[in-house]
Amino acid sequence: MREGVDQRHLAEQVQPLRMRLSELEQRLREQQEAERLLADFCKRQGKNFDIDELEALHQELEARIASLSDSVSNAREERMALRQEQEQLQSRIQSLMQRAPVWLAAQNSLNQLSEQCGEEFTSSQDVTEFLQQLLEREREAIVERDEVGARK
Repeated sequence: MREGVDQRHLAEQVQPLRMRLSELEQRLREQQEAERLLADFCKRQGKNFDIDELEALHQELEARIASLSDSVSNAREERMALRQEQEQLQSRIQSLMQRAPVWLAAQNSLNQLSEQCGEEFTSSQDVTEFLQQLLEREREAIVERDEVGARK
């Protein structure tokens, strides 16, 4: 009975072992084909290439590809950030362009006021204070005019 169990166990292992053998045979054929292709290449080039050197070169090139891939990824991210910044700046420019006529008209009025009264205005507070003083003088002039009119 024990022999039957052992044989059943061995029979269960046959199929996976055959698959593994087939896989190893395929790898061997691929390796032999690669060696044949390398030999043909060396013969055509008139040079001998060491397999270990080629493998080291392959690893070096793989590392370089990975590094360049990272650089490309970083460049893409930077390009996206720059594109967003450009869009924000274009939006700001558009906003300022829409407000420019109003600002230019206000600046022109400020320049005219400055020329008419001989004052230099550096802030909106300067303009407000000047206009308040002007209104106060105008009120005083009206009061004085009314008093003179009342005396006559």
